[in-house]
Amino acid sequence: MSTFIGERSGSHRYIAPELDDLRFRKLFDETRSMAIQGYLPDGRVVYWNRASEDLYGFSAEEALGANLLDLIIPPEMRDGVREAIAEMFATGQGIPPGRLDLLHKSGRRLPIYSSHSVVEVPGHPPVLFCMDSDMSALTRAEAEIWAAKAEADRASLAKSKFLAAASHDLRQPVQTLLLVLASVEHQVAGQPKAAQAVEMMKTAVDGLNGLLTGILDMSRLDAGVVTPLMEGIDLGGLVARLADEYSAAARDKGLRLRRVARPLRVRSDSSLLEQALRNLVENALRYTPAGGVLIGVRRRGDRAAIEVVDSGIGIPADKHSEIFEEFHQLDRPGRDRGQGLGLGLAIVARVAGLLGAEVRLASQPGRGSRFSLLLPLDHEQPQAEAAPQPVADCPGRLLVVEDDDSLRNSLEMMLADWGYRTVAVPTGEDALAVAAALDWSFDALLLDHRLGRGLTGTATAREMHRQSGRPFPTLVLTGDTAKERIAEIHDSGFAMLHKPIAPKVLRLRLAQLLRHQAQA
Repeated sequence: MSTFIGERSGSHRYIAPELDDLRFRKLFDETRSMAIQGYLPDGRVVYWNRASEDLYGFSAEEALGANLLDLIIPPEMRDGVREAIAEMFATGQGIPPGRLDLLHKSGRRLPIYSSHSVVEVPGHPPVLFCMDSDMSALTRAEAEIWAAKAEADRASLAKSKFLAAASHDLRQPVQTLLLVLASVEHQVAGQPKAAQAVEMMKTAVDGLNGLLTGILDMSRLDAGVVTPLMEGIDLGGLVARLADEYSAAARDKGLRLRRVARPLRVRSDSSLLEQALRNLVENALRYTPAGGVLIGVRRRGDRAAIEVVDSGIGIPADKHSEIFEEFHQLDRPGRDRGQGLGLGLAIVARVAGLLGAEVRLASQPGRGSRFSLLLPLDHEQPQAEAAPQPVADCPGRLLVVEDDDSLRNSLEMMLADWGYRTVAVPTGEDALAVAAALDWSFDALLLDHRLGRGLTGTATAREMHRQSGRPFPTLVLTGDTAKERIAEIHDSGFAMLHKPIAPKVLRLRLAQLLRHQAQA
């Protein structure tokens, strides 16, 4: 019998008697929460406390004197463990704690968090102490968390796919309505009742258009295709202009709209910053039943703060993070369209992140809210800006590719009103055949991106350029909100507009494309 095993009874049960002393006995007899073992340089077990019995299933009688490698180390790990033990005894140092998958007596694997240290005790050989903890409960919890996350990711992906598909399918008829209403509005200008009916229709379409545009804004920001153009911006001028613009809406609600427009300049993207500020102002007007709204600018150290302060319903402290989530309406579980779509503040949060701005909120229920956007100051001297030049129509011959019959017909009608000559087809394959037959005699291409099962709009345009041997001014229209599709069109390098498109925006963009081509 090994001298390190000896008698196993009473206080000696968990420790070889030749190494027994009162300190070790007290330690091993009383430590129940952590499995502690001791090993000699040759791998023999000399300490094995009660917690080790419970964890690994081997009794002290079975463990003492046995070899560590045969006891709890899986076969594929044994060479590495043998080398690690030799290294620890040679240097007198342990190794950093970490996870190991070790063996239970039954043969099942145990996830173990283990730490090791070499202890020198006068009169005794050096001993490697191992302190092990069972990670099974933690591992199960971790697996449950990952499973829950995977399920949430699947649900989020399904929601995104649904919204993208629904948005695309809705944009087609809404685009048709916008084009037709613009034409009808001109025709009924002298007929009050008809004009009133058209105005009511426009209001309804504008509401739907607002929802689709909000979804699109979120998709574009999430797709990572929005690149900020950082420049110096006069906050005083921006605040003054928006205050003037929203003053009528405030008066209609019986509210006071005040402004404090200090002449501060910041570095930011003008269009994105204006979008965020508009959403804050509209949110304040929407949730303020009485009193007023203040739009102000002030300096805070090396930053400027744009603040929108209202005397509205306020926001409970436990809701401050929720209001920046998509489709969240405070105290509006019935989805009241008159109280917005629940996208405005989510867009503010996305835009702020893109601009490197900080969003702050202070609010008291029943007393109002203060939203602040903090941006870095611009210390460069502003340059004089040239006055914008109006862009006139530059009619020419357009190849229109749109698979929706009603929208294709509406586009032809609207483009004819603007003086364009058009050839319209439903598919990319038709476009290539017609264009080749007409010897590529077009001034520009206007294409929907999603064209049924055949070529996409961008693929059609690229093939047109390749086969004709020359580039065409190309404008791609899309109702897609999926991040991948938006990024795909953006990467093509073609100009892009998102459905539904206001007729005046389409008219201006076409004129710009053709004017640029004429000047090239």
